[in-house]
Amino acid sequence: MTPQQERAERLVALGGNRADGYLVFSSYNRRYLTGFTGSEGVVLIETGGGRWLFCDFRYWEQAQDQAAGYVVVPVSDNRWQKVAEVAKNAGVQRLAIESDHVTLRDWEVLRQLASPIQWVPMSSLTETLRQVKSAEEIRWIKQAATIAGSALEQVLEHTVHPGITEREIAWALESAIRELGAERLAFDTIVASGPRGSLPHGHPTSREVNPGDFVTIDFGAVIEGYHSDETVTVALAGTQPNLSQLADLYQIVWEAQQQGLGKVRAGIPVADVDRAARQYISQAEFGAYFGHGTGHGVGLEIHEAPWVSAHAPAQLLEPGMVITVEPGIYIPKLGGVRLEDTVVVTNEGYQRLTMVDKAFRVL
Repeated sequence: MTPQQERAERLVALGGNRADGYLVFSSYNRRYLTGFTGSEGVVLIETGGGRWLFCDFRYWEQAQDQAAGYVVVPVSDNRWQKVAEVAKNAGVQRLAIESDHVTLRDWEVLRQLASPIQWVPMSSLTETLRQVKSAEEIRWIKQAATIAGSALEQVLEHTVHPGITEREIAWALESAIRELGAERLAFDTIVASGPRGSLPHGHPTSREVNPGDFVTIDFGAVIEGYHSDETVTVALAGTQPNLSQLADLYQIVWEAQQQGLGKVRAGIPVADVDRAARQYISQAEFGAYFGHGTGHGVGLEIHEAPWVSAHAPAQLLEPGMVITVEPGIYIPKLGGVRLEDTVVVTNEGYQRLTMVDKAFRVL
C-alpha cells in the first residue's frame, strides 16, 4: 500500500459512519491523498474501497502515472455529471464534501445532479490528517530549509551591503535558492529594511539599505511540494540614532522566541507556545506591537494547521507536527524585528529544521 492509499484509509476511518463517500476539492488535499501533482482535479473516495480521480485531458496520462490505486476518469465539460454518475453507481448515499473548498456554483450543480444522494458538509477532515507529518515529509521540509538557509548565508556574506536595494537582496536570494535545487520559492520573499521593518509582510522595494539599518528577511523553498519557512533580522555595520533601541528590541524578540520554543513538546496545548512568547513581549511593554500569531503549521501549504495562537482551539501538540515559532515586534517609523524557526515536535521537545543561527548578527 502506498502512503497515499494509506492516507485514504485513514480519512475513511476518521470520518467514521458520518458518510460513505468523500469528495475532495482542495488541490493540497488531492495531492496528499493521491500523489497527483496536476493543477486541477476532483477526488472521490468511497468507504468500501472505491477510489476515483476526475481530471481533464491535460492530465490524464500524468494522473495514471502518479495516482496509484485510483481509477482516472476523463472529464471535459461534463465533470459534475461524471462525478454524480460514479457516486450513484458506487452506491454512495451520504457523500461528504469539503465545505471549505467548494464554490457555491459547483455546490448548486452537484446538489441537482446527485439527487437523491445526501450531502454531508465536512470541514478540515483531510487537513487534520496532514497535521502530523511522516518521516518522509519531514525530510522534504528539512531539505527545503537547508537549501533556503544555505542560500541566505551566501547572500548575507557576499551580497548584503549599504547601497543595495531590498529588491536586489530578494533577487539574489531567490536566484540562490533556485540554483541550489529548490523546485520553486515557498512564497514571495519578504525584505523590509530600516523603518520599513515595521511592516510584518513588507514586500521588497527600491529602498537602499543604509549603514546601521536592521533588515528583516522572510524566505523559503519548496521540495516535493513541501515548504520551508524562516525569518531572520540582521543589522548592517554602522551607526544611526535608533540603533540602541533596535538592538534592545532584538534581544526581547530573541528571548520571546526562546520562551515559545521552550514550550514545544508533545502533549502541550498549542496555545501555550503562543502564550509564552506573547507574555514575554507584553512584560517588556511591547505587547501592542506584536499583533500576529506566534506560528503556524508548515507542509504542503506554507500556512496550515495547527495554528500557534492563543485563540486556537484546545489542541495538543503531537509528535510529527511541524510548526513555526516566530514572534516579532513592529514599531511604526522605527522598524521591527522578527525571528522565525520551523521545528518538528517530538516527545522530548522539538527538532529544529531551519538552519540559520538567530543570535544577533552584524554584517
